[in-house]
Amino acid sequence: MWYLVVTGSKIITTFTETEYLIAKRQQLGLGFEGIAGGVQIGNYCGCKPGNPVLLDDAEVDQHISTGCHWGNGYRTQAHTKVLNVLETLVQAAAIPHRKEEIITLPGLRGLLGTTEKRMDLVIEEPDLDKTMYIDVKRTNTLTKSNQSSLVTDDAVKLRRRAYNEMKKEKYGRYHAEAEYSGALLFPFCLDANGSFIPTDRLFNPGVDGRQAPLGKGLAPQAGLRAVFEDGKAPQVGQLEISVEEGMIQKLSRRVVADASVGGCKLLDATLSEDAATGLLVNQTYALIAANCILCSAQAAVQTIRRNVRRNTRFHL
Repeated sequence: MWYLVVTGSKIITTFTETEYLIAKRQQLGLGFEGIAGGVQIGNYCGCKPGNPVLLDDAEVDQHISTGCHWGNGYRTQAHTKVLNVLETLVQAAAIPHRKEEIITLPGLRGLLGTTEKRMDLVIEEPDLDKTMYIDVKRTNTLTKSNQSSLVTDDAVKLRRRAYNEMKKEKYGRYHAEAEYSGALLFPFCLDANGSFIPTDRLFNPGVDGRQAPLGKGLAPQAGLRAVFEDGKAPQVGQLEISVEEGMIQKLSRRVVADASVGGCKLLDATLSEDAATGLLVNQTYALIAANCILCSAQAAVQTIRRNVRRNTRFHL
């Protein structure tokens, strides 16, 4: 048996020099020319045998960062690491949960052609007396598809639209299973670098039009009420914090709170509850971001090196 205890100690994530340079350029939206032999990558990517992906100057960096199949393993690893961070927090908060639970509708299980559905994390939320289906989803808001989908230079609007598309995808995939189980579907959405975006309180992926009837589709109010008091997200500066951040903060408070109020009191005796909560919240944010940034960089490095190796071997 192991326990998470808030002590204020630092978490260290190690990057190689190449991974660090790639990560910096990804965060700045710059290209990869001159890194890891990228000038020898060639004019196509070999990640799809028999169907090479042509790479012109405008597309090469997009493909390296988000589209190459050779990098999919690292992108999946980022998803797994984020899920592990959340599971650790849920375990420390002593909340009953199941990981990667099969939720396929009973009538469809075992049928030919039916794809088995699994939910990343299923928790029994004590404050709601309700099951929550938490499914982690990453996107990259700097991709061409996301950037060109909305005519605006407002970064918040661009990112919010990308997040809404993720929620629409999750609703389409899992709403029937959540409805059957009486569970609250809670897509845990984040950017490729592990950052969050304020929740669109008017967007409901299950209802046509932005003014959604209460209780229909995937009502954003349900997620807000699940993590915030009175269903109102507090503001930091001019932006509201996201439901994903609210979930992390709520779990962190439960980890360090006194047992008399349902907490687990897992903190160093020299720390106050507020200080310990702040440390745990910030370290969780940082660990999620570090895992996402590192794995995104590793995916790009993998793509560049395999293409350079293929291209230079071809010409020798």
